[in-house]
Amino acid sequence: MTILPKLFLLQLKKVSECQIYLPNTKEYKNKVQVYNRAIKNFPLAVVEPYNKNDVVALVRLANKYRVRFCVKGGGHNTAGSSVQTGTLVIDMSKFKRIGINPLEKRVIVEAGVLNNELDDACEPYQLALPLGTCNSVGVVGSTLGGGVGFLSRKFGLVIDNVIKFEIVTGQGKLLNVTKENHSDLFWGLRGAGAGHYGVVISIDYKLWKIPQKVYGGTISWSLSAGKKVLTHYFNVMKEADTSTFLYAYAGPSESGQASVSVFGICLQSKEKSKALFDSFLALAKPIEKNIGFRSYYELQSAHYNEGLAIYWKNKFVKGHPIELVDCIVNAMSECPENMGGIMLDPMGGAIKNLTKNETAFIHRENDYILSCTGIYSNDYVPKKIKQWVNKSMQEFGGYCQSTSYQNYEDQEASDHNQYFSHHSARLSKLKKKYDPHNLIYGILSKSK
Repeated sequence: MTILPKLFLLQLKKVSECQIYLPNTKEYKNKVQVYNRAIKNFPLAVVEPYNKNDVVALVRLANKYRVRFCVKGGGHNTAGSSVQTGTLVIDMSKFKRIGINPLEKRVIVEAGVLNNELDDACEPYQLALPLGTCNSVGVVGSTLGGGVGFLSRKFGLVIDNVIKFEIVTGQGKLLNVTKENHSDLFWGLRGAGAGHYGVVISIDYKLWKIPQKVYGGTISWSLSAGKKVLTHYFNVMKEADTSTFLYAYAGPSESGQASVSVFGICLQSKEKSKALFDSFLALAKPIEKNIGFRSYYELQSAHYNEGLAIYWKNKFVKGHPIELVDCIVNAMSECPENMGGIMLDPMGGAIKNLTKNETAFIHRENDYILSCTGIYSNDYVPKKIKQWVNKSMQEFGGYCQSTSYQNYEDQEASDHNQYFSHHSARLSKLKKKYDPHNLIYGILSKSK
């Protein structure tokens, strides 16, 4: 389909309050722009519903006219799957309700809410969800792929804190999905929910009480100290309890030089937390340091540069392979113009409290997500930087698993086994049940 049927648009206007943005308009251009500026897709149109009844009407009409669609929340999908060419984009940005019950430590979050908006709403009550650290990511979208953040080793993945989903299925049925009701869908939405079974309206989550102050921040060194820093990092994370969450990153510093950094938080006492970060400071003189005892929400509200083109690959790592350190440092030293980065997201702790089969998230037995990204300050990533990313990932391959994290989706990947492994067959059956006409665009629908 290259153009929307006129009858579809006419009937949509009659049965809903949806705002429609068609190609060749300024509003359309703004709506299809996503976080990754390298994405240049051309959807059939963008439709902005205002309430759940609009979504039901929209999905039912899509079924009637066999219009394929994708769902856009925060627009952070690295592969651009939320604005796919040849589909109708359902833009959920108007769904901004946050309903907190501080006594029960629960919150209902609609599909257009961003990480920083939820953190701001939780701060007066000293409550939190283990969200990722990029403040402009959509809460619901990141949840559906798993959700890893500063608090995940203590309180689990974001999906581990879901109580209920409200969803309009691919057939246009409005369902409340819990462990007891539609349990098959509850399983699939937790880890493989993005772009597969329907349009999630809201999610009901369990929240956690957190300390008023935590110790954390960022320390950076020149790349020459990379071997010492990353070796110590692996040793620390191997023995760390669940209160410690530290990312490691090799990439350009604020001045543009190649560097290595650790950033994160520790929920132990001030003395123990400070000692942890001091052990890194003792390794070598840092080029940048911003650590201390401060509000969790201040540490959580990290600002990531926007308006960049990104080329992203990732794999999971099991264990704490010290041998990987040399590979990371050597790869970063070869990065063209220092326009790339290599990051380790730690797993473990409470993430491993559930088995890999209890939810659709297959990756719980791993210890890190290893990402390699090319970054460029234009609307494309040059070939030489893409080649560096692919060469680096090949060199890391001996230390990695075959699986990748679906929230860091690879725009060039076409095999869902990369994300879902032995869950793929079960997930495909689930998609056929709730989206029988395969109208919703996602990893399962584009795979081999």
